[in-house]
Amino acid sequence: MTPFGFTYPWVLGFLLLPIALLTWWRGGRSRVAFPFDHAALEQRGWALWKSRAIASGLACSQGLPLLILIITIITLSVPQIMYRPPDGLSKRSYIQLLLDVSGSMGSETPSRYSNACLAIDELSRARERATANDHEGDAMGVMFFGLEQLRWVPMTEDLQVVRSALEFANPERQPPNMGGTRIGAALKYAAGVMAAESGETGERVLILISDGDSFDVLGGRQYELAAVLRDARIRLFYIHVGNDMLPVAECMEIATMTGGHSFAARDRAATLDVMRQIDRLTKVSLTPRASVQVDFFRPFARALLALTCLHVVFLFGVRWTPW
Repeated sequence: MTPFGFTYPWVLGFLLLPIALLTWWRGGRSRVAFPFDHAALEQRGWALWKSRAIASGLACSQGLPLLILIITIITLSVPQIMYRPPDGLSKRSYIQLLLDVSGSMGSETPSRYSNACLAIDELSRARERATANDHEGDAMGVMFFGLEQLRWVPMTEDLQVVRSALEFANPERQPPNMGGTRIGAALKYAAGVMAAESGETGERVLILISDGDSFDVLGGRQYELAAVLRDARIRLFYIHVGNDMLPVAECMEIATMTGGHSFAARDRAATLDVMRQIDRLTKVSLTPRASVQVDFFRPFARALLALTCLHVVFLFGVRWTPW
């Protein structure tokens, strides 16, 4: 494609008519005499006289109407230019927070629960800042799990809602059926919810935060769970909090098989650092946009409007007349 072109180039053939008329009219004197043809050059007010003479000549010799006709023909041929957006398209990230609220999350000082909540708070604020400066707003959702799963905050762009919901993750305020840890069931539940709530385009990220082991990811079940997440286009990031045991090997395998990562965070500083790493790893890169041809009417429309207004002014107010 050329940088500049016309949708209907054949229309430009009509330019021969105004060009021929302009050449013909300029070839000799007008047969009808106008007052300015016989006006003597006055020493006083020469600039005013000259401007009036030019205005009268353009208005009466059809110079401006022919220029207006030329620009009109060019506009009717639909001029176009190549346009390439400066940055590109960016896709929304759908981030599902899957937070363990079993009793052990309340252990240590400061508690594992409070460390996780502080890291989530920082992640949400970082995504808000990115939304203000860059791409389409990210959406976040919050789920709690223990032996059962609880969808606490559906996917939302209002990340203040996510931050306000974190106080309800306090392990001391959970019902008895949240007292254990079933990571496998929680992952399956989260995959189904994300598939229903997330858009067809965009990054789907599942952040699992837990401090315990889980029997329902053992015995080869990790491969089944990884397949479920991959089918839903979900990347798993697994954060093991606490210093009393190692991360669950099966959860680490699931994260790797889905294109995500696993981390061990033994204290508050480590938890915050891990969440910052996840924020960087889940930044959506811009997809380059291809150049396209778009209509280029603006300069021609402005010139047409200016010449039309100038012609009207010449006809009614500026040109020199004896009456």
